[in-house]
Parts: sequence; structure tokens; C-alpha cells
Amino acid sequence: MKKTILNSNYLILFSLLWTVFLSNPEERQSGDEIQEFTLEKQEEIILESEDMLFGRFRRGFVVSKDERLLAFHDFSNQQIVVFYSDGSFVNAIGSEGSGPEEFRNVFGYNFSKENTIWAFDENLNTFKHFDLDGNIISTIEGIYGDGFVQTRYQLFVNNETLYMPVKEAEYSSEDASQNWQSALMAVYSTAGEFVKTIGTYGDPVKNPNHYAVRGLFDIDFEEETLLVGYSTSHQLSQIKLDTDNQEFFGKIPENFLVPTESTNVDDSLNEILRKGLSRSSPSSVFITDHYYVQYFQNLTQEWYDTRDPNTKDHFLVFYDRKSQNYLGELEIPFAVGAITPNGTLYLIEDIDPDAYTIGSYRLHR
Repeated sequence: MKKTILNSNYLILFSLLWTVFLSNPEERQSGDEIQEFTLEKQEEIILESEDMLFGRFRRGFVVSKDERLLAFHDFSNQQIVVFYSDGSFVNAIGSEGSGPEEFRNVFGYNFSKENTIWAFDENLNTFKHFDLDGNIISTIEGIYGDGFVQTRYQLFVNNETLYMPVKEAEYSSEDASQNWQSALMAVYSTAGEFVKTIGTYGDPVKNPNHYAVRGLFDIDFEEETLLVGYSTSHQLSQIKLDTDNQEFFGKIPENFLVPTESTNVDDSLNEILRKGLSRSSPSSVFITDHYYVQYFQNLTQEWYDTRDPNTKDHFLVFYDRKSQNYLGELEIPFAVGAITPNGTLYLIEDIDPDAYTIGSYRLHR
């Protein structure tokens, strides 16, 4: 059977209706010691599908803690597809439906330390736990009964605890002026008990036009640190999980586009496209052993025409983990799939259905 693998690691055009970022160009201050970063390619990974017929992979992918496994969300078929790190196929977990081993819509998934899979189904409001053979281990009720809505296709697992990006429902109305007060993340035990919330969206979303702002997350559980980015801002925040202390930092990199006009609901399609080309879109954040990394994209006319992710302009921004000092930015040739704690960068080089290719890279400075 012919395999079909497509990827949508890309912005949804409709979100441009809601996303606004107006910032002060004076924040492009100098004074930081700028570093020069380069990438060295380590290996090329071509995904093998055997006889599986895949649909479209959503956004980036997740890497197991031992870096032996890669997992993708196929949102056309509502399954989580797992490969070994050399690209060989492991299994496709789940299928579309409402049964115990099925998904209506996966909205966040990740590996446990034991290389099982946890996933949250937003339509069923259920966390599901699978082994790699696709057998269901457990299910627990989700977040809606506790007054939360999901905000980001991410889920973090640490021992017996689940960390879910959320917004509190009371701050999810059309009146966005109070959105900044909402918690960023809800914590649950794997037995289904609500534990606590973490952080607030804070200053980066105090602009009332930031109706659909998304948080971008990574967690270092050993250092008890949560890194937060924002889909409408160059800013980041660091939260210590043991104290809930939250610090904001960040500066506008040279290639970060700061728009001077907002996108409105009643804009024409041509207006939306034009304004989209004048702003940068932060997409992910990552914690490595030495850096905090922000990944942002600049849209291009070619991307609007083709929807090929590698026709966007892609950039990484680096901050020192200890001091949060800005270190510099690096333009990269391909879309980011994942960045691991030890600094391995997985870039999506080719989305050809018959040769889906990921490059593994090391960072040098």
C-alpha cells in the first residue's frame, strides 16, 4: 500500500484574525554579548511507513526521554504514530472514534519515562494512557470539570504527574482584557486528581486585542523549571516549579518582525495576508542544558501559495539559561520538529509522502 505522509507544522491562517503584537522598537537595545551559532548535521532520518497509510502530521513531534523514539500526531486519522530514532516504524496507536482505544481529537501527547504514551482527547475530555503496542493502560477524566480549556497541543509527563497547558474558562470570554490573569498550566496526578495551577500569562498578553494568545512551553523537571513563550510576543518567562516564582525576559531579535497595525475580524482576505507578512510568529520554546531557545517563523508569499513549511523563514533565538542574557539568533533552513535537552535539533527537511525526511543537527558556537 502506498504511504502518504503530509505535515502541517505551520500556522493556521485563520489565527491571523486574532493575533496582534504591537511592541516598542526601542527594545532592540544593544549591550548583550552576541554569540555566533552554527549547525552541524549529524544524520538523516527517513521515516519508514511499511504498509501503513498515514494522513497529516500536526506541527512538531515529541522525542522520548532516552531519545530512542519519535512520536507524531496524525490528525487526519486520529492516531499517534511512533518510530525509532533511525526512522523505522514502531506502531500507530489509536484510531478515529469514541472507544477506549480511539481518539476524537488528540490535543497534546507525550512519552512517559517508561516510554508509554499519554494523550489528551479534547473532544472526549479524557486523558488516555497506552503502551507501545497500542493497548490502553488507563483513562482519567480531563480538565473541563475543573474550569479549564486547553490552549496548546502539548502535554508533559513526569513520574505520576501530568502538566497540561490551559486557560481558565472565566478568562476565555470575548472580553480579553483580563486574559493576562489566567493560569498557564494545570497539574493532575495520573490517578485523575487535580493538583494545582502554575503561573499566569502576565504582561505579554495585557493588550486587550490578544484574544487568542497561546502559551508555548517546555519543562526541565530535573531543575524544576518551566519555560514559557507567547505566540504574539518576543518575550519569554521562566517559572520555578518549586516556588512558582515567575520572571519575564527577552529582547527583539534583528529578524523579528514587529507589526505596526492590528489584524481585525472584518479584514478582507487580502488584508489578512498582507498583514501576516509583516509580523513574526513564535511557534515553540525549548530548554537545553545551556540555553533557552525560542523558535519563530516569518511568513512569505511563497508559503501562502504552496503551504510548504520550508518556504517560510525560520529563526532560533538563544538566551543563556543561568542569566537569561540574550546571546543571538540563527536563521535555519528548515522547520523545527523538536529540540532535545542535550541540544539535538530535529529539522523537517522534506515532507514528500514517499521520503519524509528529518535531519538531526548539533549546535555549535
